Amino acid sequence: MNTNFEDTVSHVKLFCDGCRGQNKNSIVLGILAYWLKTKAPRHIKKLTLIFPVVGHSFLPPDRVFGNIEREIRPLEVIVEPRIYFDIFKKYGTVLRLGSDFHFYDWKSSVKNVLKLPGSWHFQFNASKRLFLRKDRNNRIAIKGEPNYISEVINYGNVCKRGKSFENIVSVMMNVGVPVKAVKLNDVRNLLKKHFGEDWASYDYLQYYRFLQEERNETVVDETDNEETIIHEEIDIRV
Repeated sequence: MNTNFEDTVSHVKLFCDGCRGQNKNSIVLGILAYWLKTKAPRHIKKLTLIFPVVGHSFLPPDRVFGNIEREIRPLEVIVEPRIYFDIFKKYGTVLRLGSDFHFYDWKSSVKNVLKLPGSWHFQFNASKRLFLRKDRNNRIAIKGEPNYISEVINYGNVCKRGKSFENIVSVMMNVGVPVKAVKLNDVRNLLKKHFGEDWASYDYLQYYRFLQEERNETVVDETDNEETIIHEEIDIRV
């Protein structure tokens, strides 16, 4: 969205530093199709998402991660999130959720529009390249190729019946991640074990003060595979 494409550009190629066939890649594909159909300049007609050979892609972020890991590894105990932020700031820009930028729940929206990858007209897991094409009627067709050179797969539609990529709607996500009661109890026990029963009296442990508010917790059914919000009044940020 922030790229100014010259009028001569009709084909955009993207390289994904990750494994193909992952669920997240189907979400990325849906987002790209949404952009190509509703947001892309008229002169852009095609997108290609390429997954390089595993082990042969070395990108600048790899060096950044290496530098961060080298600083974190010697630290036996990291209690405050600030320690992570201070290290991250040495090698990149730290943006805080809610104040600097927001996340959008593309996953739920894309899943409402796309078929399950197992029912697509090509083998999603085996695709080394994913192609998106826009015709003169602004319709989007998709295919996945199992190799890097030849193209043998036909284009087709991967949307559910009655759905189109323009039906994808981005919804802003709430700041914070729901944490289950069992996990919260584990954190309490660790704090007591390392810092004693009066751990809450230490200033550098105030990040965990929400753990004292047990009265606001709701019982969590551990048989539910979905994440459940267990704090009704406290905004937990992790």
